[in-house]
Amino acid sequence: MFESKINRGKANGYAPLDGSGKVPLDKLPNVVGQSGTAGSSGTSGVNGSSGATGTNGTSGINGTSGTNGVSGTSGVDGTSGVDGTSGVDGTSGVNGTSGTSILLDSTLTFEGNIISGSSVPQTGTKITIAQDYYGGTGLNGSGLIVADNAETSGVQNGWIIRFYDGTIRTVIGTSTPLGESFRAIAFGSTVSLNPAYPVTIESPDYQIGSDASVELKVGDNRWTFDNGGSLNTPSNINVTGSVNISNVMKLAPVTNFPSGQAGMLVASASYGKTNLYMYDGSNWKWLVTGSIV
Repeated sequence: MFESKINRGKANGYAPLDGSGKVPLDKLPNVVGQSGTAGSSGTSGVNGSSGATGTNGTSGINGTSGTNGVSGTSGVDGTSGVDGTSGVDGTSGVNGTSGTSILLDSTLTFEGNIISGSSVPQTGTKITIAQDYYGGTGLNGSGLIVADNAETSGVQNGWIIRFYDGTIRTVIGTSTPLGESFRAIAFGSTVSLNPAYPVTIESPDYQIGSDASVELKVGDNRWTFDNGGSLNTPSNINVTGSVNISNVMKLAPVTNFPSGQAGMLVASASYGKTNLYMYDGSNWKWLVTGSIV
């Protein structure tokens, strides 16, 4: 006889079996009985043996990188260094040697041009007489009439007379008339000059002297500088700028007019006294104060 599956575990059906073929307790009815006596306690069970050692666990996953640390604070500024000591002063340089001096009596030559120095002492006696005893400058005779003084009283026979134009005579006698203040100086042959003065009278041993000077010679031209600041030259000096004269300009008198160029000045003694003339491009004109004649 077979039971339908739908009656298993149902009221008025049949009880199901568990896996071991037994009816589960929850499917059995309650049975009411008398209480039994309590059973004695059971003995303690024997301790079980230790379990087997477990296997090592797997390594954990690497942790993530930590966040960057906070920046440190700036360091404190260092203290200033100590100043160094001053350097030692250098030694003084050696003085240069002195330049070579050039004596005035020595000579230097540069490609044929010469610079020389000299100093010549004057010897003998020379006197200059600007006019005769009466204040005139002309002469027509064989002797001079001049003031009697310490210079003229020393003139002796044989001394040389040089007239204004370069004429030369020799003294043959001197005298001072009694009671007069002039001296007569005779020279023999007649001289007729106007002007004749100034005249110079020199002793036979007279030699012109010169102070220390320097001469510059270029070719045939010579310039002489003396220690008084004068420049003497026989040639022309060409000035392209202005000439400022703070004292006196002196022109040596001439007796004959030179060939003129416009603007030239000359001091002429052609008419018995010295006058200033200027060449206007055609003729020599006598310059009179304030006008031109």
